[in-house]
Amino acid sequence: METLTLYQAVYPIDEGLNCDQLFSRFVGWGIQTSSKHDQYLRQQLNQEFLEPNQSWVITQNQLCKEGSFDATAEVTVTTRVTQANRFFIQRFYEYFQHDERIATMTTQFVAIDLRTRRLARLNAIQKSLKDVIDPEYKRTLPQLNAKPQEQVGYQFEPVIEDGDIDVNNHVNNLIYLRWALDDAKQRGQNLEGIQQIDIKYSQELMADDQVTIDVQETDNITEYFIYKQKDQPLAAYIQLTGN
Repeated sequence: METLTLYQAVYPIDEGLNCDQLFSRFVGWGIQTSSKHDQYLRQQLNQEFLEPNQSWVITQNQLCKEGSFDATAEVTVTTRVTQANRFFIQRFYEYFQHDERIATMTTQFVAIDLRTRRLARLNAIQKSLKDVIDPEYKRTLPQLNAKPQEQVGYQFEPVIEDGDIDVNNHVNNLIYLRWALDDAKQRGQNLEGIQQIDIKYSQELMADDQVTIDVQETDNITEYFIYKQKDQPLAAYIQLTGN
């Protein structure tokens, strides 16, 4: 399904897909679907939304699981642009199997100038997308309180591999989530019990960064504080919420 306000894509399921891979797939499928929608909009509206030296990056993500997952059935993903201004755009995604919604995701994007690595203003976006925005599906992303306590539960230092770097020459967004889910799995956490994943990206991670991750657990919430280097500002924050 292709319209200005709604884009739909269908994805087959990899044999043997496990729960930690599933969450990464949900995010990846969403990004792929929004890229396809962007391409469709550029063709239909005959306008480029970004300059040649600019690229979309994600600043915040919220993935919510709503139903059980069938490991044998394809997944249909829909996306809508729900908000757009000169600073960011927001997209809402729905995931379906057997015509039932099993998850949703809300994502906020900004544009960066790949030459300066600084945020770029989207001055033409709001006017260009006035007939595309579907405010009915707009969601308010939480103001995540990414402030670690004085006592850290524990700490680990993942290694950035060559394959972790994407076309924007920084660590791919999915790698942050992989680090958190791999850690949760190694500690024996029931990943099937995760109901919500919140991610906030603050700074880019580059290939030569020496990443440090502090982990804290409280009741049904596990928090990951991801730093570019020890004693450096926070690069990203991930919150896993169980049932």
